[in-house]
Amino acid sequence: MQRAVHRLREASHLPDHDDLLDALQNGDVPELRATLHELGLPGDAFYAAVCVGKAAFPMLPSGCITLHLGYRKDAYISAEPFSQQGVRAYLSDPASCGLSYTISAVNAAVLPRTIKNLSSAAFRFFITPGRKLAPEKQEDHAAPYLREIARAAALGDAVRTVSLLDKLHGPAGQSFTLHSVWRLYSILFSCDAFGASLAPDDIYSPEQLVFRYQSFPELLTTLRERICAGAPISSGEGLSNAGFLQMMRYIDTHYDRRLSLSDLAKEMNLNANYLSQVFKKETGKTFLKYITGLRIEKAKELLDSGDYSISDTAAALGFNDYFYFLKTFKRVTGLTPKQYRHGYPAEDVAAGELPDEDDELDDE
Repeated sequence: MQRAVHRLREASHLPDHDDLLDALQNGDVPELRATLHELGLPGDAFYAAVCVGKAAFPMLPSGCITLHLGYRKDAYISAEPFSQQGVRAYLSDPASCGLSYTISAVNAAVLPRTIKNLSSAAFRFFITPGRKLAPEKQEDHAAPYLREIARAAALGDAVRTVSLLDKLHGPAGQSFTLHSVWRLYSILFSCDAFGASLAPDDIYSPEQLVFRYQSFPELLTTLRERICAGAPISSGEGLSNAGFLQMMRYIDTHYDRRLSLSDLAKEMNLNANYLSQVFKKETGKTFLKYITGLRIEKAKELLDSGDYSISDTAAALGFNDYFYFLKTFKRVTGLTPKQYRHGYPAEDVAAGELPDEDDELDDE
């Protein structure tokens, strides 16, 4: 794993800015100002950008800070505006996917919310395929559609639900943002009537939706097909005791590779819904709860070693998003990674209870 982290550092050339990431996550304005000043950005006027994709933002202003926010997602904070030449160069790069940036400066008090807005807007290409550039503020008019879909799903009305999903292939779908797409998935995921058909525990963050599916239209098509088909519960002859032990060994050696329930089902040649039921019966936990707990225990080990930054720890353990890692770590341990690493030895920390899936979905 250490070699993997070293390769990550060499490939990204991104410095560690854990204090800055913590201040942004916590909305601690005094700490944020102090950290930015220490990193060479005095004053209280900042420009920010978030990019998604393999490409790096070129022609950055002098002194610009680069933050690795997650899998192929980087943020940039500068005291100077980003040049239009740099924006055009980034958008023309085939390795770029999405970009959102501020045109006007913002102060430190607004910066955490700005970064969050930019992070969502940069995924506009998922809603509108081919659209790389998006403004920071995205209008979201999805609420009426989400309410209708929630009512139809609660009644188990597959015909009505599918009809509403079909409408989202048109202009109505363009009124969605990444957050509202996540809410849509969460509504159907948690629905008793359709949840079993949607591979439970398979998706645990909005970013994973983006990288699992090519676009929002493709996601809609997949949801429609699964609701209509009603995936079977069992597959083949089931899972033997030896097969279950083999599966657990596979999880223990692949937990750091963004392993999903679907990936595991393919590896074991089993139906994902059947595997979900067997896993819960045998372990007493859902797949998501089990693998999250395993990752957090491994995160403690890496933080205790002193050889890994918090951002490197998140990346090494398969977390797509740095802030999601912070939130998950705190919910499981009761501490932020920084508090755990600097103030509380592992043997003095009692692990907290993992949240239910619905709670995690509500917090995203």
